[in-house]
Amino acid sequence: MKKITFLLLFVSHFGFAQSTAITEVMEEMVWEQDSILSVYNWITENISQNVSRSKKSKDGAKPKKRKGKSSKKESKPKTPQQMADLKLKRIINRKKGSSIEMATLFDAMVSSLGYRTQIIYGYTKNQEGEISDKEQAWNAVYTNGIWQLYDTSRGAGMISNRKFVKEYDPTWNNASPQKMIKSHMPYDPIWQLLKTPVSYDDFDKGGELKSDKGETATATEVTTVFKQTGKQRLESMLERSLANGTGNELVTAFQETLKDDVYFYDYDQNVKLLEETKETYSNITEEFEAYKKAKKNKFKDKKFKRKNARKALDEMYTQLDDALNIYDAMEIEDDKLIKLVNKEIDFCDKYLDKVDKEREYMEGLTPLKMQIRN
Repeated sequence: MKKITFLLLFVSHFGFAQSTAITEVMEEMVWEQDSILSVYNWITENISQNVSRSKKSKDGAKPKKRKGKSSKKESKPKTPQQMADLKLKRIINRKKGSSIEMATLFDAMVSSLGYRTQIIYGYTKNQEGEISDKEQAWNAVYTNGIWQLYDTSRGAGMISNRKFVKEYDPTWNNASPQKMIKSHMPYDPIWQLLKTPVSYDDFDKGGELKSDKGETATATEVTTVFKQTGKQRLESMLERSLANGTGNELVTAFQETLKDDVYFYDYDQNVKLLEETKETYSNITEEFEAYKKAKKNKFKDKKFKRKNARKALDEMYTQLDDALNIYDAMEIEDDKLIKLVNKEIDFCDKYLDKVDKEREYMEGLTPLKMQIRN
């Protein structure tokens, strides 16, 4: 089974809010009084669920290479913002997308309006009660003090005999939790939006669910997940999922991936911290060599006059000293990572000594101030 890409669960809305693709679409839209409904209607009218694309993704098949000239290097997306924007453009231009892509588009458009949004990942049932064998996604939006649920892939039509039939369905716009749980099971039970979540096993067995008439969870209970960050958020999600049962293969894969994310969280964070810290002094070697060249020329260069040279040395010293303080505070257990950090500590120590000696040298060049006599 294809491993679930867990990073999708924490996709940032920042890039979407600035998307040129979204801006262009929303400038041309016909807006109703209900802005979320306007977005729902636009997507369900203009985007169809790409069944064949979903199937290839599930089977792990690689997409065929497009014929023709490759795009120029400078035109390829370089930043996360550019990559997110390109992804949205492709969905809009193709007018097709998987349920995850349609949910991503809905999330981008609604979040750009200023709403708090959440992409919900899980699995679903079709009209015949058959469980999907691939991951699905839908949406939640916080508005008017409550969380509301939306599924644009269902709203755009239905799948019959593995083919998508275009047929607008307004009932998946602001669908009640009681309606949604009949066919949609989120991996994280909190997004059922029910006081008493339906277990994975009860959902898979079918039949009339006891929580069909269950009490809806309050917005406060749901929104608490946003107050948690990092490892705590991962751990609480895993706890909720395990408490909801074992479930089918999709649930098992989700839980195993989540366990790995919790286990490796500290390691991943330390790797990220290492890379970010290295970046702060990545130009030290180049800057120090430039200083030495200026020193050899008796500081006649425009960039490295004596005053500028002293300032540059002070900045280099601060960068290296700050980096060493960060490395000293890191709690690391992995042997490989310890070696990497120690290598960087040796580098910083080496250049810190060099820089400090040159600072002393520069101090020696500074004329002594004359003592003021009374």
